[in-house]
Amino acid sequence: MIPFITHFQFYFQTNTSVTGYIRRKTEAAEKQGITCQPQVLVLGSDMFKPDQVFVVINDIFYEVDSIVKAVDTCMKCFFVYNTQYPVQAQDPWTFLQTLLYEIKTRYDKKLTPKILELISSIKAKQ
Repeated sequence: MIPFITHFQFYFQTNTSVTGYIRRKTEAAEKQGITCQPQVLVLGSDMFKPDQVFVVINDIFYEVDSIVKAVDTCMKCFFVYNTQYPVQAQDPWTFLQTLLYEIKTRYDKKLTPKILELISSIKAKQ
């Protein structure tokens, strides 16, 4: 099964290819002189009702109770380990950092006007 990849979360229907996929991803990153950033991995037949959810850091799998917990753990790992968001997922992580965590750093990527508008709209409805 080909994984559903958003660069924000990875979804597999079976666990048969997960370890190999993560190993290949880690090796590819090492060849580029970078490390794999923390990521959410969802496992099960239904992405919205997963059998297992993990936070993956390099080749270590930490099982957590829910996708929300995985996203929260990943966000905290980015800050604890002082690492950047994956380039392909900077926008969703920066969106969450800005809206939910209300954290600003000097390293933040500039948000697009549409994302800023969405954040303003959400905050106005709270």
